[in-house]
Amino acid sequence: MKTLSVLIPVYNEETTIYEVLDKVNNVQMQAGIELEIIVINDKSTDTSENEIKRFQMDFPETLVLVNHPVNKGKGGAIHSGMLPVIILLFRMRIWNWIPMNSSFWYSPF
Repeated sequence: MKTLSVLIPVYNEETTIYEVLDKVNNVQMQAGIELEIIVINDKSTDTSENEIKRFQMDFPETLVLVNHPVNKGKGGAIHSGMLPVIILLFRMRIWNWIPMNSSFWYSPF
């Protein structure tokens, strides 16, 4: 089974995060593709974490929550969210199948 991982960095989104997660979770996936939602709570100062945990209780098989102890900004949140995906690629030994000169490694510069 293949997995599509969706990264969602969050900072003070208490009014919208549950709805956003619900909409992402309800996307119709193609056969053979599993959805994984990785939410990175970037030290929100509101009740965003409670809303994320409420969604996680409703859909525990879909959501992975990463909590930052300090605010790291959007780039730091995305980096933290990529870590579980990179670890999985190494565990599955897929990472080594991608040649370093491949077009997979897109650079905008």
